[in-house]
Amino acid sequence: MKRSQEIKTELEKAYTRIVELEKGYEFYFPVELYPQIVEWVNAESRYCPFGKYQITIEPTQKLTKLYLGDFKKEDIPDSWIGMKEWIEKNKSL
Repeated sequence: MKRSQEIKTELEKAYTRIVELEKGYEFYFPVELYPQIVEWVNAESRYCPFGKYQITIEPTQKLTKLYLGDFKKEDIPDSWIGMKEWIEKNKSL
């Protein structure tokens, strides 16, 4: 299994919230996963350069936010962490 798949599996189990925004989604993770999120974004951005990726650390809340934008749900590549399913099941948790 390649490293990006391992990270995806870890992130799928760890997010705490998904928020649908006008042009994208914001995923919330424990702050400890920041290194894995950076590694995943680095790998995915090579293969999916059309989207916007933004990582924000909020130390006082002990969380990392991953913004994936400039697309709509139907345009999300299947490789992106099974996000279509995540979004439908967990929007605005």
